[in-house]
Amino acid sequence: VTVRGMPAGVIRAAMALLITLGIAGGLVVWTQEPDLPPAAPVAATRALVQAVPGQPRVINEYAIGGWLLLFAPTARPAIDGRAEVYPVKYVGDYISALRMSGDWRAVVRPLHANVALLHPDTPLVNGLRDELGWHVVYHDDTWLVLVPPSPPSA
Repeated sequence: VTVRGMPAGVIRAAMALLITLGIAGGLVVWTQEPDLPPAAPVAATRALVQAVPGQPRVINEYAIGGWLLLFAPTARPAIDGRAEVYPVKYVGDYISALRMSGDWRAVVRPLHANVALLHPDTPLVNGLRDELGWHVVYHDDTWLVLVPPSPPSA
């Protein structure tokens, strides 16, 4: 069989080469790490998973709930960007708790959280640390990982 005067063997070899290059190119793209924003909590997430192996129940910033679902798949963030999953009242109460306004303890208590991943300037850090006895197990310029004084009951 020939196509425009090319023998079938040459066509098969060319097709094999194209397929091989396509697979190799796809693997290169697939294995490259994505460009992450400078404030991405890479090290903090690693510290969170090390601090609480298993299924961390995380008090987290709203904006990184999706990050946790992707990069710490066993973690259970208290909130993430999937608006349809959470009642409007819960989202409002949770955001208020992060600001330590309203009855923030009534929001935090039923979460049975065993770790928190928050910005150092998030007001709830003060409540967890100073009023509930949580302590910092990781910190950098952008993130804190805190754990309670003893694991809460589930």
